[in-house]
Amino acid sequence: MRIRSTTWLVSATAATLMLSGCGLLGGDDDKTASGGDCTLGVSTGTTKDQILIGNTTPLTGQIGFVGKEGNAAFDTVIDEVNADGGVDGRQIKIISYDDAFDPSKAVPAARRLIEQDKIFAWAGGLGTPNFVAAMPLLERAEIPAIAPFAPARDIGTMKHPLVYMTWANFVTEYQGIAQYLIEEKGMGSTGQEVAFVHYDSDAGRDALTGTKQALEKAGYSIKKVISVATDETDWASIAVDLRATGAKWVGMQVTAPAGGQLIQAMADLGYEPGTFAQSDYIDDAWVKDYGKIANGKFWAAMKVRQLDDPQAADAVAQISEATGKPATVWNAAGYVQAKVLVEALKGMKAPTRECLIESLQSMKNVETGLLPPISFGPQERQSTSTTGVVALVDGTFETVVPFQ
Repeated sequence: MRIRSTTWLVSATAATLMLSGCGLLGGDDDKTASGGDCTLGVSTGTTKDQILIGNTTPLTGQIGFVGKEGNAAFDTVIDEVNADGGVDGRQIKIISYDDAFDPSKAVPAARRLIEQDKIFAWAGGLGTPNFVAAMPLLERAEIPAIAPFAPARDIGTMKHPLVYMTWANFVTEYQGIAQYLIEEKGMGSTGQEVAFVHYDSDAGRDALTGTKQALEKAGYSIKKVISVATDETDWASIAVDLRATGAKWVGMQVTAPAGGQLIQAMADLGYEPGTFAQSDYIDDAWVKDYGKIANGKFWAAMKVRQLDDPQAADAVAQISEATGKPATVWNAAGYVQAKVLVEALKGMKAPTRECLIESLQSMKNVETGLLPPISFGPQERQSTSTTGVVALVDGTFETVVPFQ
């Protein structure tokens, strides 16, 4: 029951409004605006038959496949719940608008969800800059956001108390992979210097921070940092700049297709440093396109369990059966998001946002098979910060630091 759209509104600009001190989180003890009785709260987006949930996600553009795969698995979970009667007799309806991974398109799409569609809550969606741009609108409207795949540093903290995070942020992710490469491969030492390429975004700066922190802890530093626009396409020129540094390692925080193009551009110059990047790269399609040139010299962080992990078997089987295709990492992300949403909805005392928040803050040890058990609390918005590390060996990703 998902409405898909490849259109967006273009008249709105990014909002800078912040969450007010009164409303859903009415005080230090997180009581609701109704004086602590969540059943008297806001029920916008719900009827006796339906609960309306929305998000924006990339469905077109360079990484449109990411949103499509995430939505496919999200739908799998929601369709199963709806077929079984929904939540207290209410069907869950999902509206997912295309933001093309572009903040300027995410903002008007989010405004449409809030002002026209009048969603009950936000759940799902993939991409950090697009969600970060939309987040002030959600905060202004006091709409909870459940498990957006937007691992920026401040999300998952009480700076944004209406956002409930299930993914490790980029600082933690890059700390982990850099630490492994420092300890096991000598990265950062004399003759093993590091260059770093990142998007000019919060996520890119967080990835750089995590890498720097790991290197500085070992007494090393980054030789060269290159910041690029999120729509950068001239990877050949960036490869030339990187080769000029002589760095033996290159860290990247760019999309997987862009990173693959950069690795290819460096190889075309005869420059083949060790490379590392975020979990986005753990994808069969990426390996098919770039695995040969990256083989043996590429490492990636892990935000969800490897799909061949026995603990992930049930979730992977459900996704594959429903989609008719092998499960992907982005399927896994959408599956987790939907599982957390459903658990939160089922835990509500009444169909109000206040009761949804109460349910989320009471959530304990929810199993998805793809992440460690998920829990939140009155002052806890980050359910897990677990990561692992994989290496590309002979066309497959092999775990070198277990996901724990």
